[in-house]
Amino acid sequence: MIATFRFIKHGDFTDTLNLARRFLKDPENLTHKAAGWMLLAVYVKGIT
Repeated sequence: MIATFRFIKHGDFTDTLNLARRFLKDPENLTHKAAGWMLLAVYVKGIT
């Protein structure tokens, strides 16, 4: 999940959004935290 940050910096959100969707039902809370962090990065990059 964190590896997609490079794509986010270049304006490509597809991989991040697909992984976040896949991790919705993951029982590990750290996976949710990482997904949330990357979704926030997508939101911030999308606004600017």
